[in-house]
Amino acid sequence: MSRSIDSHVHIWDRSRNEIFIAENQHPSLKGKSFLPNDLQTILKDTLCKQAVLVHGPATIEHTKFCIDLCNKHDFIKSVIGWVDLKSDHCLEQYKEFNTENNFKGIRLTPLLYSNPEAYITSNNAKALADEIAKEGKILEILVTTKLINNLISLLEEVSNVKVVLGHFGLPESVGDDFDYWENVIKKLSSFPNVYVKVSGLSLQNNFQEDLNKAIQYFNVIENSFGFEKMLYSSNWPVCTAFSTPRYWKEILDKIFKMKKIKDSNIEKIMMKNADLLY
Repeated sequence: MSRSIDSHVHIWDRSRNEIFIAENQHPSLKGKSFLPNDLQTILKDTLCKQAVLVHGPATIEHTKFCIDLCNKHDFIKSVIGWVDLKSDHCLEQYKEFNTENNFKGIRLTPLLYSNPEAYITSNNAKALADEIAKEGKILEILVTTKLINNLISLLEEVSNVKVVLGHFGLPESVGDDFDYWENVIKKLSSFPNVYVKVSGLSLQNNFQEDLNKAIQYFNVIENSFGFEKMLYSSNWPVCTAFSTPRYWKEILDKIFKMKKIKDSNIEKIMMKNADLLY
C-alpha cells in the first residue's frame, strides 16, 4: 500500500545533547543521531506518505524540537510529546504544547521510574488524562504487560480519554506467559477509546519464526479490538536494533495474505485509523 502512515517514529539529535530514553537497552543506537532526512528515506523505502513523531528523549525541549520539525516537514504528520508527570507544572506544560495545531497528545513513560504503578495511577496522571480527554487529544502509553492493569485502573476513572497502547503492550515482557498477556489485553479492550500500535516485537531476522511470533499477537489484537483500533507503526529507528522497517512491513503483508484480510481493513490498519486519530 503506497499511502501508509507510520504511526510511531522517533527523531533525536546528539548535537543538541539529546539521548533516547531506551538507549541503554539498545547499544546500537548509542551516540547516533536520527534526523528528518533519515526519516524521509525510511518513509520512501516503506511506501509511507507520513509519520507520527513520538518523543524520543524525555524532555520538554525535545517536544518543542519535534513540534518545530513538524512545522517544517510535510512528511511529519503530527507530534506526540512528553511532560514531566512528576512536576507540579505538568498541566501547564501540556497546555503550552496544546496551542500548536500539530501537537496531538502526550505519551506517558512509567518505565523510566522506580515505581511505575504509582506513576500511572497518580493524581497528576488522572488530571492530565482528564484534561486530554476534554481537549479531544491522545494519551499514549508504553507499559509492560503487567502494568496494563494499572492503566485499566486509570481508565476506570477517566474512561473517555483516547488511549494508544504502544507496541502490542510489550507482550514479550512476560516471557512465555502468553495467556496472561491475552487476558489483560481482552480486559483493556472493554474500553471503547483504546487503540493499539502493531509494532515493537523483538525480531530475529528469521522470517518464518518472526512471522509465527507476530501472527499470534496480531490475532489477539484483531479479535479483541478489531481492525478499527489497530495502528501500523515501524518504531523506527529502534527497530533497526533487530531488523528494518521494511522487514516488519513484509511480515504484516504476509499476515494480511495468510488471513485473507480485506483491502478495506488493511487500509484501516495501515493508513485510515492513523489519519483519523492524528
